[in-house]
Amino acid sequence: MRRSSLTGYKHGAMGSEQQLKAAFGVAYARAVGHAAGYFAQDASRDRDDDGVDLELFSRDSYGTVRSPALHLQVKSTARAAADGPLVFDLPKKNYDELRVDGWQVPRILLVVFVPGDSAAWLSCSAEELVLRRAGYWLSLVGQPPTTNRATVRIELPRTNLFDVEAVRSLFHRIREGGLP
Repeated sequence: MRRSSLTGYKHGAMGSEQQLKAAFGVAYARAVGHAAGYFAQDASRDRDDDGVDLELFSRDSYGTVRSPALHLQVKSTARAAADGPLVFDLPKKNYDELRVDGWQVPRILLVVFVPGDSAAWLSCSAEELVLRRAGYWLSLVGQPPTTNRATVRIELPRTNLFDVEAVRSLFHRIREGGLP
């Protein structure tokens, strides 16, 4: 006899909490990128090892840089957001990859803050899909090397909300030959 409910299934049996947070963060970035008018492509495992989780890109032929692209290192956390800057402990490997200048495609860090309970990450109805909490971006280009061995504490300004306006602004700067 078949079971008609998920009774007895544990959350972890479907995916680890960290894997699910990471996937949700990438989904958030894709949704915002698409809403801003850009395409999104998941990075292959080879690119992930290079510090790239997602690429947003445009297919256009105007500006100094044509068909601009932006690489994102996406992290997700259920850490509660206190007043002031948002903090995240970024692995040193990712810090070193993001602080270096000279990448052909600019890179930013995107940290997506989610509620602690995955069931609260979104709600939907016939009228809307609501993703809970938000992502904040930061360019680390030009940051100094660190002597830390494991992580580097990053402060993300609340003004760097990763939304449609921010993505369009980032692409405008890249299209004109600038950096995020």
